[in-house]
Amino acid sequence: MPLSAMEGCQNLREARLYARLGMGACQGRTCGTAAQTLFGWPGEDVRPPCLPARIGSLRLPPDVSSTHTRES
Repeated sequence: MPLSAMEGCQNLREARLYARLGMGACQGRTCGTAAQTLFGWPGEDVRPPCLPARIGSLRLPPDVSSTHTRES
């Protein structure tokens, strides 16, 4: 990624949105930390999910799964 792609980015989140930093194989684990160090950006806060979800809500209801069949 060219250095010019980072111009104007004030933090890692902006670099992800505008320059797609951290969208490669490492998902920002390597390049994100390096960019924060090089540009002096503050560390990101870890954000929990908006609302907790129950495991049962992540599966399809029984009537929906029977209507979706794979066509050959």
